Amino acid sequence: MASEELGLPIQSTLVHPLQSPPSHSTGLAEPQAVTRSTNGSPTVVGSLGMALTPTSPPSVVSSFGIIAPASLTPTPMSLWHSGSHPVAADDSTSTDEDSTMQRQASHNLDYSEDAGPSVVINVQNELHSSGDGVIPKVRANLRRVAADLFTPYAVPIGPYHESADSWQWTEAKKRAVRDLVSVVNLSGLERVMDRVQYRARGYYTHLPEPDDHAGDSAKFSRMLLLDGCYLVSLFVDCYQREEATGSPSSRSIVYRDNTVVRDILYLLENQIPLFVIHEILNYMRAPGEVTSAVECIARPVEELLQRQLYISKTPREAPSTSVHLLDLVYCYMASPLQQQQQQQPQPQERTSGLLTGPWRRATEYRRYANLLFKRRAFGAGEEWSILDVELDGGNLRIPLLRVDSNTWTVLRNLMALEEQQEARPVTAYCYFMSQVACTAEDVGLLRSAMVVEHFLGSDESAAQGFACLCHGMALDIHNLQRNYLKPIWHAVEKRCGVPAHNFKGFFREKYCGNIFYRVVFFIAILVFVSQMVQSIYAVIAYHRPNTPPTRVLA
Repeated sequence: MASEELGLPIQSTLVHPLQSPPSHSTGLAEPQAVTRSTNGSPTVVGSLGMALTPTSPPSVVSSFGIIAPASLTPTPMSLWHSGSHPVAADDSTSTDEDSTMQRQASHNLDYSEDAGPSVVINVQNELHSSGDGVIPKVRANLRRVAADLFTPYAVPIGPYHESADSWQWTEAKKRAVRDLVSVVNLSGLERVMDRVQYRARGYYTHLPEPDDHAGDSAKFSRMLLLDGCYLVSLFVDCYQREEATGSPSSRSIVYRDNTVVRDILYLLENQIPLFVIHEILNYMRAPGEVTSAVECIARPVEELLQRQLYISKTPREAPSTSVHLLDLVYCYMASPLQQQQQQQPQPQERTSGLLTGPWRRATEYRRYANLLFKRRAFGAGEEWSILDVELDGGNLRIPLLRVDSNTWTVLRNLMALEEQQEARPVTAYCYFMSQVACTAEDVGLLRSAMVVEHFLGSDESAAQGFACLCHGMALDIHNLQRNYLKPIWHAVEKRCGVPAHNFKGFFREKYCGNIFYRVVFFIAILVFVSQMVQSIYAVIAYHRPNTPPTRVLA
């Protein structure tokens, strides 16, 4: 990306003698002509006519024939927001990550009389395994049902929606790059993105093979630079402010625009791998400073999920295996309690031959199973999420679900993410809620039980959202590993077949449905009891007639 696009001054770019001028703009300016001096060393004629003689560094020769300096190591910098470190002014510096890469590949060191020492690296080894932690595109039938739930409204991130990037957000991303370049070298950041782009491309399952003649690699690297720096500006800044003040910053992601949070956190197709952010942070860090992308991002995301009541307020360890931001959200949602339920072996006689059917409506469970829906309460310090549903006798305890404009987006994208995994806890939970709360009457019942709290226009709107939540989704409800709520379904279905529960539920619904019925029923009970007492005394008086009082003689 040319520096004039970012509003930066143009600097001369050193070109290694083995390198041909790149066909795309990757540095701060177009490369100058390379000539030979009298002593045979290469010289670069700058834009002002100055002849520069660089020292020949070792070169990294990839399996794709890409030659790049392997030992250009810039002075490590602290995080850009501190503003207390010097500015890297030229290309004689590079990341300590490049040095680490050179050391890791030193066993492949080869020497050439013409080119000097070179490091041969197979770039294919850096490609991410397509079976673990990928960033797929949403299936076509899911998108047909509700395309807007998978499409960014404002901020496109990643290659799937790069063409939708608007001028406003492109400029916002460029400003983020300029903020970073104020304390680090732009060409160094570009080299980092050029180095990791092959590995990053391996995360995306629906990208065509890059056409270098069409500049696909350059566009992909530019996208990683813009989007990565933009996410760093959002998360790392608020993380460091919280570290310094000990309280949430007003610039935290929690207080950002609701649409921006939706686009960068909750959309499956709108992601870049977290390791890209990690590489940017590594380039910016000072010696001895350990800065993990997950550590910087996890705290704001955790605070956001806590404020939206998706998880408990108990501090927990940041998930280290997260691949992207939505995967980080998923790791927080899959609580340890639910994971323990998934891993517990079930007795063979309880699971073999038992077929699971659809859930009934909440009002049907109240009438036929005498089942009460209650908000589940947790102890102090206990970790939980909205997935932790529990059956306690005749009470079905469910954590409060707060429904707003983003709830369907979050749940639909998490279900789409789960299609790449064996366990499907979020999908099982959504199937449960979509069938239990599919009518306005059911939503009203759950709302009165403090199980559902919605900010929509009416119970009908909330019920319609629940009813359409799982359209296009698939779940093997008979598989306990995928449907962790299967034992609860069988338990409540068994209650529906008990006549005593049928009678109690019918009686409660008919005569104790609201406060007016309860008052009338209580008065009727008092009248009935008083009539019974009066009848008993009448019988006693009939069998024991009154006798004249005995006179006491003085």
